[in-house]
Amino acid sequence: MTQQDLRTGTGLTIDVLQAENAAEKARLRRATAMVRYNQAQINLLAALGLIDQTNLENQPAAAPVLGAQAEPPESALSRAASK
Repeated sequence: MTQQDLRTGTGLTIDVLQAENAAEKARLRRATAMVRYNQAQINLLAALGLIDQTNLENQPAAAPVLGAQAEPPESALSRAASK
């Protein structure tokens, strides 16, 4: 909406810049939340005794996938418990 206002002459450049800045901050907050969620999953599995440093060292590192959703805790726990 802000870019349309700018094109029609009813908006200001600062409005567009502020909207883009807000969108970028939201993307950063989402990425931060995903990292914290994944770290919490690792901490939970470690607290339950399902993983330890030895398990982590013997696993190949997975490359991150852009846009991938974090794995729900139920599937992470059931996968780890089945090993």
